[in-house]
Amino acid sequence: MAERLLTPAPSGRKFTFTATSVRSAVAELDHLTGITLRDDKLPGFVLRKQSRDWVFSVEKSARGRTVRIALEPWTADTHNIAAIRANAAAEIAAITEGRHIPGSARHASLKTTDVAIRQTLAQALEIHQKANPRTRSTTIDAYRGQLRAAFGLDRRIALITSDSLSAWYEARLDAGRKPAGLNSTLAALKAVWSSWAAQFEGDPPSGNPVKAMAGKGRKNLKAADAKETALAPEYVAPFVRAAMTEMRERGPDGVAAAAAAFTALTGLRIGDVLRLTRADVSDRAIRISGETTKGKADIVRPITPLMREVLDDRAEHAAGDRLFDVVDVRKAITRACIAAGSPSVTPHDLRRTFITMAAMANVPEMAVKLLVGHRPANITESYTLAIRRELPAYAAQIETALTTDREPTSDETREWWQ
Repeated sequence: MAERLLTPAPSGRKFTFTATSVRSAVAELDHLTGITLRDDKLPGFVLRKQSRDWVFSVEKSARGRTVRIALEPWTADTHNIAAIRANAAAEIAAITEGRHIPGSARHASLKTTDVAIRQTLAQALEIHQKANPRTRSTTIDAYRGQLRAAFGLDRRIALITSDSLSAWYEARLDAGRKPAGLNSTLAALKAVWSSWAAQFEGDPPSGNPVKAMAGKGRKNLKAADAKETALAPEYVAPFVRAAMTEMRERGPDGVAAAAAAFTALTGLRIGDVLRLTRADVSDRAIRISGETTKGKADIVRPITPLMREVLDDRAEHAAGDRLFDVVDVRKAITRACIAAGSPSVTPHDLRRTFITMAAMANVPEMAVKLLVGHRPANITESYTLAIRRELPAYAAQIETALTTDREPTSDETREWWQ
């Protein structure tokens, strides 16, 4: 049957919207502006052109006022008019029945819900981190974004409270045995989702989005390739000073700044820093077992003067055995970067900064590897012992490089550096 395209009336055009009829009308009228096409199958469903764009909209009068809602733009690839019409019908019904929420109120509601969702995710990660203090922070970061996307699929996740989340999480952990790996953590979070979803028997959330992240789906958790960066030389000393100053000024609340400063001063992985306990610290060195490090190498790190200040501060203010009892240090790093006038960096960028500054200070590569926990390869034990004897001197040499003010880097060098 031929599609109907009626003669235009002064108020606009009216015909049954289909992909073909809409395309024909747009081709005929695209040189005009401020025109409205009306669907004769669903009153109130229109296609309006303002400026250069055609937009499917709802235009409905109710209770003495006209409500206009933009649905989606028309393009040459728009084919599913029936789906757009169904969306328009739902909006028209809401307007007629008084259920329509104005755009400003809807935006405010969604913004509030988004805040609740982010808080819920932060609670989930914090609960896991406290239950599993030996889990790497980098592991948490690896799937933070994926969990945010997954839980964001259903806005009702914002209804979860901290108490219920904690109770569900703990109920799925074996007594006396806490998960420490990524897959076991996801297993607990899958169970949390299932427990939460069971509340909605009549309208359950669609599937368990965390399910695909475990096992073979773990490949989905790989973060996008990060741009490898480091603090430019002129920002390093100001960064260290800013982090140390915040630590001193905030006292017990300066733990994140202390962790940021300690990471910059040692070049250790952030996970190794956050796992440090009082028992790991002696008068002259910190000792980290290879069983907990990514490189599986024991780390015996000489303590320099600024390291000692940070450790003493944490020994005084830490409430428990862990010296750096904090989940995330990125905000503290960002504050120190702002104070130093530097672009923001990640915790691992501080490790790269330490290694690069050590190279600029002419510290032997083997000494740097031993200091930061890289596993040395193809060297004799006697050579390792010889290098270890000089580690205190090399560590002091690097700390001097980290705390010495430098001239600004040239634009050409900065581009290479970043």
